[in-house]
Amino acid sequence: MVIDAALMTACAPNVPTPISYAITKTESNFNPYAIGVNKGAKGLARQPRSYQEAVQAAYRLRAEGKNFDVGLAQINITNFGWLGLSIEKAFNPCENLKAMQKVYLNCLSRFGGGSGQGTPMQRAFSCYNTGNASRGFRNGYVTKVTNHYNAVMQAAGKLPSYAAQPASITVSIPKSVPAAGVLSAANISASQSSATSPEDAVVSNSATDLIAADHSPRVIEAKQAAAWDVFFDFVD
Repeated sequence: MVIDAALMTACAPNVPTPISYAITKTESNFNPYAIGVNKGAKGLARQPRSYQEAVQAAYRLRAEGKNFDVGLAQINITNFGWLGLSIEKAFNPCENLKAMQKVYLNCLSRFGGGSGQGTPMQRAFSCYNTGNASRGFRNGYVTKVTNHYNAVMQAAGKLPSYAAQPASITVSIPKSVPAAGVLSAANISASQSSATSPEDAVVSNSATDLIAADHSPRVIEAKQAAAWDVFFDFVD
């Protein structure tokens, strides 16, 4: 399985591909085996280099009671319940992208309307990282994701080829892991919740280094496309 724009479109069809690109670039730099152990706990000596190694490391961290994020979009272990994930599925790139879509769209539905700091998309970015519409602006996450998003938009809708990334981007998933399907836009309601509801869920800090919480970076204006411009061909 190669991680490219086609995979993002197939697995997260209801999130514009530039947004999927920006989130995964920020969260894991397209590494499907990435594990980020959150602050207050000792991290891994090194990142996993295979699917099997990633799964084993995640089971060990969970047994130790650690709080951690996994995969392309750095999905937090505490959100696995309402996202319908297992550790094995979370390292499947398509399943991880499906989970990213559910979290992002839930954030957009909660914070995209009305007024607030930044654009609806940027408030959803903040929520994706912190569960809150404003904290992601203060810790620098929104600026990072917006910069990656703008880089794609400035390329006139032409996404880079992720096949040129390191060899680890080509992923072999054991047959025991269920094949990932396509998520329907209708399936983002709280009815999917198990013990934890989307409203209570938080996708915690990504594996990448974040700017200190008391720093308020300048938020770069996000490029805008008309609703009908689904391929982002007419962005100024």
